[in-house]
Amino acid sequence: YTILEKNLFLRFTEIDLIAEKENVLYFFEIKTRRTKDFGEGFESVSKRKIYKIFKASEIYTQNKFQDKDVRIGILSILYTGENSQIEIFWYE
Repeated sequence: YTILEKNLFLRFTEIDLIAEKENVLYFFEIKTRRTKDFGEGFESVSKRKIYKIFKASEIYTQNKFQDKDVRIGILSILYTGENSQIEIFWYE
């Protein structure tokens, strides 16, 4: 992945990470947890937030990235020290 933007604010929402790989743009929401006591990180992302990321991706791509495919994902990080885990959950 090539990182294009970090913590980018577009009109109505913040995009944590925008990356590109093999002609595809990836828009990521990043959620970090130290324990699973309150659920997985991805579980805290609402449908409304996903919708806002989708709309922001449309704005971001309308001028210079029209020819690229777009994917929206959540990077769910469980930070436990040595055994930290990173999982990606994709939205179609």
